[in-house]
Amino acid sequence: MRSLSAAALAILGGSLLAAQAQTTNTQTLDFPAGGALRLNRSIGELTIEGWNEPRVAIETVKSIKPGYEEEDARKWLNRVRVTARRQGNAIVVDTVYPKHFLLARPFRGGMSPIQLQYRIKAPRNARVEIEHQSGEVHIQLMNGDIRATNGRGELTIYAPSTAQYAIDARSKVGAIDSDFAGRQRLKLVDGHAFVRTAPAGTHKLYLRIGFGDIIVLKEQEPAIPSARTQK
Repeated sequence: MRSLSAAALAILGGSLLAAQAQTTNTQTLDFPAGGALRLNRSIGELTIEGWNEPRVAIETVKSIKPGYEEEDARKWLNRVRVTARRQGNAIVVDTVYPKHFLLARPFRGGMSPIQLQYRIKAPRNARVEIEHQSGEVHIQLMNGDIRATNGRGELTIYAPSTAQYAIDARSKVGAIDSDFAGRQRLKLVDGHAFVRTAPAGTHKLYLRIGFGDIIVLKEQEPAIPSARTQK
């Protein structure tokens, strides 16, 4: 039997490590009527998409950035946990990791050795409250109030084009780009602020980022099929 070359063994070993160094978890919870979706200390890439179901589906993918040995991969995957629970009229998603996680060494290509992705679907009229540490945040097809903060990365909101919003957005170091009309002004050296006023009772977008950009885009909502079309 022919033996595998060193290069083939390296590729095979890398593939096995990649498979071992990634975990996926999915949680589904009934959503309280008129409730909120709250994320505490999330990190990485977060995507929230509105749907017409009365529940929230939370998929998280944890993986290790290239350059780590198998032992380190297992250690870090086990020490980072994402859990979801009902608290009053809110679904709370907690991300737990060691205090020194954001400054972990050694690592390659980022602030931590972990790559974490959240893919969440929630009722469109849910309120959204996010406390994100670093990474990209994308929110689309959500019609309720949104309060989102991010330490470093990007905040992108795809808001229904027919909706009216009061917008209060600020970036300490970065730009703000909005499809909705409003007042934009520079703050200090590199910071920006954007304000859009709207009548009382209008939904609110409260957006804050330390280092990075805030983008608010108009998005066409998909048409809901009529009863005749569904037959």
